[in-house]
Formats: sequence, structure tokens, C-alpha cells
Amino acid sequence: MVYALNRKNRDGALLVPARGFYSYSCDDAGRLYLTEEDSVGKDGRVLKCYRLHAKQPQSVRMALSYNVLCPRCSRKMETVDAAVSDRTLSLFTCRNCNRHEGGFQHER
Repeated sequence: MVYALNRKNRDGALLVPARGFYSYSCDDAGRLYLTEEDSVGKDGRVLKCYRLHAKQPQSVRMALSYNVLCPRCSRKMETVDAAVSDRTLSLFTCRNCNRHEGGFQHER
């Protein structure tokens, strides 16, 4: 699944999934978009994750500055893996969604 993203603050660092837009093709998405990925956590549980992608090359500084909201619950996601390239950026996960689905063990 592909989720198009909109920039929501003055500096463009807050990325919010476009409501009602999802596709199976990145060709339909905007300049920045998320794709779904599964990742295995430290405890062996499968986490629902989202990889940030850019159609134009991004600097490391810019890639690290993004805050991305979850396409499912709209809460801020956390980075769990670094960028792979200048267009395949950070991997994010939502603690809230993974905790409720049993995929993420909440730290105390």
C-alpha cells in the first residue's frame, strides 16, 4: 500500500498522510510517500512499519528532519531504521498501532 503525504507546517518537516488517498502504485503518489513494510522487532514480534520515499533526492539532513504521522491513527511515528539511499528514506513505526495489535511490546 502507498500513502501520499502532505507537508503541514512552515518548514515542511511535518508529513501527514493525505486523507482518502492510498494506492498500490507509487506513480500516483506525490513527492513524498510511505510504503508499508513489516519488520521484526528485538523480541521477535512482527511490527507494522512504513518506509518514507522521495521522488527527488534528499540530503541526509533533510531526511532526518521529517516527522511523520501514522496513516492509521494519525499519531507521530518513531524512526526505527535509517535511510537506505537518497530516495529510500527512514523506516517508521507507530507505537500506538503496534501496541494495540500486539506487535509492539510497550516499554515501561
